[in-house]
Amino acid sequence: MTNLEKIKLQLGLIDTSKDILLGMLIEDALTDIETYTNYNTDNIDDDTLDNVTRKLVVVAYNKLGIEGSNYYAEGSTVYTFDKASALSALNNYRVPILSGIRDSSESV
Repeated sequence: MTNLEKIKLQLGLIDTSKDILLGMLIEDALTDIETYTNYNTDNIDDDTLDNVTRKLVVVAYNKLGIEGSNYYAEGSTVYTFDKASALSALNNYRVPILSGIRDSSESV
């Protein structure tokens, strides 16, 4: 089963009418993952990468129409959209960005 098929199953989508949109959301999720890991995606195992991608796509899909919000409420039910928790699975794969480091031979 492809990642797109798994996402459609999770979202309850049966036909192909949303495939282009989902494809765009998958690309966006992969870009978010690359940015979060500082382009260190080669070391991420496929299962983890697919899992995080699916979580990010579902969050993005559910936020369509209410962009800019982290939650919304219907009656007594509150729905939250937490992209950070999906990305936290990648913490072990992050490469730190070092800035402000000088060569010891440089004069101050």
